[in-house]
Amino acid sequence: MECMTSLAGAPCFGPKRVMWRRTAASKSKTPAPASTGAGANSTTAGACFAPKARRTPGAHGKAETALKGGPRVLTPWPGASPQEAASGRGGRVPRAATHEGSQTSHSANSSVSIVRSVSSVGVVTLACKVLGLVREVATAASFGVGWIVDSHSHATMIPSFFFVALGGLNGPVHSAVGAALSCQSDRATSRRPADCLVTVTSIVACALSVATCVTSTTIVRLASPGLDISLCGTVASQLRIMSPCILLAAVNGVQMARLTTSRRLVVPVLSPAISSLTVIALIAYHSFTPSLAAHGMLPMRIKPEHVLACGTTLGAAIQCFVLGAFTTEHYKSGSFQLRSLASLGSTRVQQSMKMLVHACMTSGVLQIAASTDLFFASFSLNAAAGLGYANLLATTPLAILSTSLMVPLVPLFAKHREPVEWHALRKLVSKVLLVTFAMAVLVAAILAPLAHPIVSLVFERQAFDANAREVVSAMFSVYITGGFTYIARDLVVRVFYAIGDGFSPLRTSILTVVVNAALNWLFAWKFALGSQGIALSTVVTNGVSTLVLMHALTRKIGGLDTQGVVKHLFTISVAGMLSFAATTGTHGYLTSSQLFTAGFLAANPWARGALFLCLSALSGVAAFLSAVLIGFTGDPLLRDFVDAATR
Repeated sequence: MECMTSLAGAPCFGPKRVMWRRTAASKSKTPAPASTGAGANSTTAGACFAPKARRTPGAHGKAETALKGGPRVLTPWPGASPQEAASGRGGRVPRAATHEGSQTSHSANSSVSIVRSVSSVGVVTLACKVLGLVREVATAASFGVGWIVDSHSHATMIPSFFFVALGGLNGPVHSAVGAALSCQSDRATSRRPADCLVTVTSIVACALSVATCVTSTTIVRLASPGLDISLCGTVASQLRIMSPCILLAAVNGVQMARLTTSRRLVVPVLSPAISSLTVIALIAYHSFTPSLAAHGMLPMRIKPEHVLACGTTLGAAIQCFVLGAFTTEHYKSGSFQLRSLASLGSTRVQQSMKMLVHACMTSGVLQIAASTDLFFASFSLNAAAGLGYANLLATTPLAILSTSLMVPLVPLFAKHREPVEWHALRKLVSKVLLVTFAMAVLVAAILAPLAHPIVSLVFERQAFDANAREVVSAMFSVYITGGFTYIARDLVVRVFYAIGDGFSPLRTSILTVVVNAALNWLFAWKFALGSQGIALSTVVTNGVSTLVLMHALTRKIGGLDTQGVVKHLFTISVAGMLSFAATTGTHGYLTSSQLFTAGFLAANPWARGALFLCLSALSGVAAFLSAVLIGFTGDPLLRDFVDAATR
C-alpha cells in the first residue's frame, strides 16, 4: 500500500533558514515542547538547543538582529508540520522582533517561497501516487487477486512499516536525524552527536533485520494464524527476502535527512518512485521470461511468488543508493561511525533518541491497527490482496482531496493557535468540517455507484478476472463511502498539532486499535461478512476516532460553531442523494443504449467505458452543484465550498 505524503508536512531543514521566536511564557533556555509526529506525544525537541548567536536570516540571506531581553525558545511557525515542530524547524520572528517594514517584505517573500515549494513537491507527490497506481495495475494484471498477492500482502507488513512509516519521508528517523543536523549553530561541534544517532539507529535496524530473517516463520504464524501450512511457508520465504528492508529503512531515513537539510526537497520526494519502477520492471521481466526462453535465451528465473518480494527489496536498495549518490557532495556528518558512540551519554543525543522512540511508538500504534486487519484477513481467502487493491484505489481521490484542503488550511489553524484566538478557530474548524463533508459526499455519490466499472477499467485484465472485480469493487464502495471520516480525522488531528497538543491524537490512536480489533471480530467473524466486513470495520473505526477527537477538541477550545449546521447537513445530504441517482441513471442509460456502437469507440471497449464513466461523473457533479446552489443561496458557506471545489 502507498502511504500518503502530506504536502503540508514537506520537510524544511537547514540552519540557513532557521529563525527564532521569543515566547512570552518562556522562562528558561530549554527547548519548547513540540509534537514528534503523527499522533505523537508532545516532547522536548531533542538535538535542538538555542544557539548563542541571536541573529535571524532574512528573506535574501541578510541577517536581522532580533530584539534582546530574554531567553528564546523554539516554537513552530504557522503551517509547520508535526515533524518540523518536533525537530525545531520553521520558527519565525514575530512582528515585535523586527522592523515593521522589513517584516512585511520578508513575510511576502516567505509566502512565495512556501507556495513554490508546496507546488513543486505537490506535483512530484502526485506523480509518485500515479506511478504507485500503475504498479498495482501491473501487479493485478500479472497475478490478479490470488495466493501470490495475498501472501505478499501478509509478508510485506513488517518491511513496509519500517521502510515507509519509520524510515520514509517525514518519518521518525528522517525527523530525528534531520533535527540533529539542522538545529545547530556550528555543524562541526554537532557532527559527533549526529553520527552517534545515526550509528545507534543503524545498529538497531541491522539487529532487527537479522532477527526478522531468522524468526520469519514464527512471525508469520503469530501475525497471520489463519493461513494454511503451504501459504505460511511462502509468506515466510518472502519475509526473509524483504528483511533487509528494515536495515535499508535506517539508511533511507538518514539519506533523506541529509538531503532535506541541504535544501534538496525534490529528490527525497521523488525517490519512492524508484521502488515502484523496480517492481514494475521485475513484473515485466517475469512476464517475458517464457518468451525469452522459447527463443533460446536462458534468463535468470525468479519464482512467481518471489517476484514482488525481490522487486520490493531491490527497489529499496536502489532507492538508498540513489539518495546516497546525491548526498556525497554535502554533509559529512550524519554518518556511521563506531567511535561516535562515546557521545551516547550526552544530553543532545539522549533527547534525540527520546524523540525518535516516542515517534516510533506512535507509528507502531498505527501499524498495530493495520496489522489487525491482516490478522483477520488471514482467515479469508484472498482477502488481504483485495484489501490492498481497494484501499489504494479509494485513497487516491481521498488523498488528493485531503491534500488540497490541508495545504492552505494548516497555516490558518496555526494562526489561531493562541487561546485568545480560539473563538476564530472554532468558526474556522466548523466551516472547514462542513466543506469537507460536502466534498466527501460528492466524491462518494459519484464513485460508489461506479465502483464496478471503475475497478473493471483500472484492474480487470489478464489474471484479474470477474470474481476479483466483485471482491475489490465491494470493498472499494465501503472505503469510498466512509471517505469523510478519513479526511475529517486528519483535519482534526492537524488542529491539535496547531494548538500544540500531540497527546490527544496518541490516546485516540490507542483506542483505535481496540475498537478496530473488536469490529473486525464482529463484522468478519460474527456476521460472516469476510473481507467486506474488514473494510467496514476500518470505516467505522475511523468514524469513532473522528468523533472522539472532535469531542476532545470541543472541550479543548470551548465548543464549535453549530449555527445552521442541521440545515447545511440536510441540504448536502439531499444533494448527495440526487447526485447518486443522476450518476447511477446516466451510467445505466449509456450502457444499455445503442450509443457509440460504431466507429472507434465500438472497437475499443476500454475507451468506451472511460467515456461512459466521465459522462456519468459529470452528470453527478452537475446534479450535486445544482442542489447545493439552490439550497445555499445567500449562505456565506457557498463561497467557501466553491473555493474548495475549485482547488
